[in-house]
Amino acid sequence: MSPLPLLGVLRGLWGLRALAAHELAQLPGILFELLRAPLRLRLQGVGPIQQHLAAVAANQHRPEALNAAARREMDSLARLVTRVANRLPIRPSCLARSVATGTLIRTRFQIPVDLRLGARKAGRDLEAHAWVDVAGEPVGERITVARDFPPLEPVAPPNHEAP
Repeated sequence: MSPLPLLGVLRGLWGLRALAAHELAQLPGILFELLRAPLRLRLQGVGPIQQHLAAVAANQHRPEALNAAARREMDSLARLVTRVANRLPIRPSCLARSVATGTLIRTRFQIPVDLRLGARKAGRDLEAHAWVDVAGEPVGERITVARDFPPLEPVAPPNHEAP
């Protein structure tokens, strides 16, 4: 096996050496989630992942109760995930990046997260985008993302029962 893919990863990550210590500490978890997200999407599909991220567990906080500092920390985490993703030799899609971001936010802040998918027509093309919302506000995205890419309804999980 050629070491070239590993060298590409290391070269890309070398550009992150200027990160602050608290950001560097988050790097292993971010890399793990960015690498795991495409596999989760392939094996589970979007619907079950959306449901898992949005599910409210008994020990979770209410997203409406988040203070401004927690919101800034979530935005900072989402931007860091994007920075790391952009340094990988194979860049994850916005959907995979959003799954990773949503998982990290849900785990760290113990709050439900909404995975949003939106689309718009641009000339003859259809453009799509994925992002994460907490309490109805996008995290790490332009505030206009929902206007720019009108959100689709959440994907329903497949029904495996016979009619």
